[in-house]
Amino acid sequence: MKLRDLLEQLTLELNMPKPEDAYDFDDIQVKDMGYGNYYKYTYENNQGDMMEITNLVQPPTVSSTTGKVSQPGKVIYIAFGLYEEEEEDGYRDEESDERKYKAMTGAGDTIKVLATVVEATKQTMEKEGGEDKIYGIAFAPSDNKRKNIYDYYLNTLFPNFKKDEKASGGFALFVNQDFKGKEVNEVGGESEKMAPYRFKNVEDEEEFRTYLFKTDSGLDYQVDLEEIEDDEFGMVLNINFGVVDEEELTGPIQNLVTNKGELYRVMNTIAAVIREDLAINSYIKYITFNPAKRQDKDTDSNARGKLYMKYIQGRLPNAKEVQSDRFPILIKIK
Repeated sequence: MKLRDLLEQLTLELNMPKPEDAYDFDDIQVKDMGYGNYYKYTYENNQGDMMEITNLVQPPTVSSTTGKVSQPGKVIYIAFGLYEEEEEDGYRDEESDERKYKAMTGAGDTIKVLATVVEATKQTMEKEGGEDKIYGIAFAPSDNKRKNIYDYYLNTLFPNFKKDEKASGGFALFVNQDFKGKEVNEVGGESEKMAPYRFKNVEDEEEFRTYLFKTDSGLDYQVDLEEIEDDEFGMVLNINFGVVDEEELTGPIQNLVTNKGELYRVMNTIAAVIREDLAINSYIKYITFNPAKRQDKDTDSNARGKLYMKYIQGRLPNAKEVQSDRFPILIKIK
């Protein structure tokens, strides 16, 4: 090894990012993009510049041409740089990203920045079910010098992740050697993989949240999420959803999915709402819902319960049903 390379190696080892080096986050935002969860962590550096770290968690995927598994588990795509407001649709153009991620702030805080990136990534892993549920970590360094530094730190700070030398597409991919997830097993057919409807949070109280979305046929759906304190299970999130102002409904919101050919996309949207809420409120470990049939309708509650469980387990890999006398259906999610 040349002296220059040896000195560079020693410098890296002596300047290993530590958790206590990380900046504190000013804000953490989570958004379900339909094709994956998008996390944005913002912080202020030692020069007063607003910075951000983004983690896009891409779910397991199947090749549309071969039908084979192309990515058996979640991959976290990491980017960080100067903070910049997003466009209304959540996207930025390539010129903006080029300027943003290649910017040199001159703050002299590389170690603190890398420690902050590591902390953000670990938080994302925790929100997504733990490190062993993450198949890979990927990033696209803006130059070779940064690439070598990032490679070294990632190998050292995430020892279970080994670089895939065959990875293509401009991203460096590090694969988790302890990945324990299952291969892709999407619920149902292609119709169930469609993106959720756009939804919005219209009420956000400490223990109660309401989300709304509209289907293609014009139906307005409401999803109510209520936190319930339980002596045995701690905080439990009660999920209630249904159509708002349907003619045949005279009471409050019901656990109802109408027969208008929108079943899969409606369930995908409800699942997306729950995932986003749980990502934000990470202290919640259990969820519950009541699929009981209504008195005035011949509805099979068992079939409905199985449908809900099917979607929950498909979108929350750690989910498993537990027995409870208090809750009709109780699911442990972490």
